[in-house]
Amino acid sequence: MLVSADPIVSKRRLRRSAMLLRSQKPLLYEADGVPDSPEAVSPPEGPIYQDDGLLSVAGPIMVACYGLMLGIAGLTFFGSGQALFVVSICVVFAFLYFGIPVTLLRIRAARDGRWEGNTAKARDPMVEVGTGSIHRWEAIVQIVSVPVAVVIGFALFAIRWSLL
Repeated sequence: MLVSADPIVSKRRLRRSAMLLRSQKPLLYEADGVPDSPEAVSPPEGPIYQDDGLLSVAGPIMVACYGLMLGIAGLTFFGSGQALFVVSICVVFAFLYFGIPVTLLRIRAARDGRWEGNTAKARDPMVEVGTGSIHRWEAIVQIVSVPVAVVIGFALFAIRWSLL
């Protein structure tokens, strides 16, 4: 019997393991409430991927930083139509930059049987990164340091531009 600290994860694993035990044929799981649909998820093969919760904290900070950056650029170049046109193109690219990953994360959560969101790992004070284990706040600082530096750079540039 598979047991997990998170009741949602435990229930999902129990249901999947019961389905596998009842049938010897490959199973398709329910996707969007339609059983055995062509879009259904195949059984998990390989490791289970758990949400570490970093993106739920760092994502809004990054979006806010890029919004501030584009706002500063818009206010700085408000008098020039050509420069404002370039800023508006950057806004469109920012929507694509953040929109495509959000869409892909939603698709993965709905269709990848190996993905488990809302786990106890998302509340753990230590997280695994490419170089080992570090504190959660250190990983978030590493993720958001570049967007924060870009906002500071744009703010300093706007101040310098206004003094010309």
